Amino acid sequence: MNPYLEKSAFSPLKDEAFFKQLYIRDDVVCWSNDIDIAAERMWTDSEPVTEHWTYP
Repeated sequence: MNPYLEKSAFSPLKDEAFFKQLYIRDDVVCWSNDIDIAAERMWTDSEPVTEHWTYP
């Protein structure tokens, strides 16, 4: 998610409470404010997890 958070359209996702309000619509991860990311995009941009991560 980090590359997306640098873009102003996705900056609300930096707020943990807002981030947790996600929902799925037609295989797309969505939030209010018309923020969404297609599952295919997340898959192609994903990186392997090599350590435990917690929200900052």
